Amino acid sequence: MSKLTVKETIEKYTNENGFAWGVETAVDAVKPDLQYDLSASSGEFIINSWSLKQPTSSQIKEEYIRQKTIAECLDFIKNNKIWVIKFLFKK
Repeated sequence: MSKLTVKETIEKYTNENGFAWGVETAVDAVKPDLQYDLSASSGEFIINSWSLKQPTSSQIKEEYIRQKTIAECLDFIKNNKIWVIKFLFKK
């Protein structure tokens, strides 16, 4: 499976609260059919069990950073709509 485009990523992980991203969406994006048990304690995420060959920590981190960047871009555009529109249509 190839990586989702930015548009596909936004569509897949957007809910009624906007673009939702995190460790779970990063794991889902890297291994969509993976079944796992995730727990969190003191800000640390621990994956207790896997149903398939698990993704590497670097694959999860890379996707997490990608989704965080998308979220930051969406927030910037949302908070700076007029400036962005003026910039995009500047002659």
